[in-house]
Amino acid sequence: MKPCLHIRGIRGEHHSGVKIHECAVKDYCTLENIGLRKVDNSGPLAYCEDKITGEVCDKYTSEVINGSSKYCYLTITDRVADISLAITMIKSARKVGELAEFHAFAPMDVKGAVNHRLSIAPWNSFMRKIDILREMKEVDAEFIISVDTDNYFIRHPDFIPLIRDNPYWIQMEGLFNGVTDKDKDWWGPKTPEIINEYRNYGVKGNVYNTNGGLFIVRRDFIDEFCDSAFDIFNNLKPKWKDCTEEHPLAVLGNLLDDKELNTVQLTGWTWLSDWDGAYRDSIPTGNIRNWKIWHTGEMFRANPAIIHAMRSKSPLRELSKGCHDKWKIGDTMENMLNRFGISKALVEKKLGDCGCSARQKMLNTIGAKLYEVSVGRLTKDQFENEIS
Repeated sequence: MKPCLHIRGIRGEHHSGVKIHECAVKDYCTLENIGLRKVDNSGPLAYCEDKITGEVCDKYTSEVINGSSKYCYLTITDRVADISLAITMIKSARKVGELAEFHAFAPMDVKGAVNHRLSIAPWNSFMRKIDILREMKEVDAEFIISVDTDNYFIRHPDFIPLIRDNPYWIQMEGLFNGVTDKDKDWWGPKTPEIINEYRNYGVKGNVYNTNGGLFIVRRDFIDEFCDSAFDIFNNLKPKWKDCTEEHPLAVLGNLLDDKELNTVQLTGWTWLSDWDGAYRDSIPTGNIRNWKIWHTGEMFRANPAIIHAMRSKSPLRELSKGCHDKWKIGDTMENMLNRFGISKALVEKKLGDCGCSARQKMLNTIGAKLYEVSVGRLTKDQFENEIS
């Protein structure tokens, strides 16, 4: 029999007494063979007794990465300034032993990733994240994990107990029908309107919101997933002008029969979004702590393997190290300059001795203007005049 999937949580720490997750999906877990015991007042934690060896741990990890349960990550940005976040995210993943591929769609190469080209163009909506997911249909992976660039790895994550036999996994965050303040809104509409609209798509029982910073889709379900998300978005956008990809994701997440297994209380040990700023302006650490549920304010305890560190972007950028050297004219931008006969020296002069943050912003601006040239909205002369 296979050992508990959460053996992966102790990879590299082969000794008894290491804290690991208790498996929430009992069918996958041979608890009696491994000897997990619950720890009082510590949330869904257990201690490894003395039956899990390094040999078993490494063997299982190898099977997950190289076998039928293989997965890869997808991260997307059209902002040069966010590439440093992606670099830090991948560094943090490698540090905890995550060997899976990261596929990056960005205007410049992301160190440590399988890089794909993405033009610097305005994101008309966050649905571009869903659209680019279609580009992953040919990768050698059973399922794709979409991650925003501002995620940070604390421990090696376990995803298989999350997705189970479902075609996708989306975390269920705040309970809409548990809100007492009916005037509270989410991306435009107020709570009662959201509940009613979601019911029109067949959502039953509890109704949750979500955070789009991480979700999982099986490769063979990508087209159906993306088509459904766009159908929902195209229907909701005329009604809710501020609608983002999170409404379609929330609807799809609420349609799963076992969505109650995907709540933040049960899955927050794998991933959580730090929307409330628990680690604001600091690097996340691996500590058990209180977390607040969006929309309801309810508190729960967790120690996520991955944190969506959306309030920690500045320190995460600093962790990319040597950012001044990295924020230079890369191959992609140089190729575009050569293509349009624009002097690289002119751009270098514009960058001058800017500090790290200023260089990021300037490169982002220059990249956007190069895009304007590529689609004929700016001439070469206009570009040169604007950056002179």
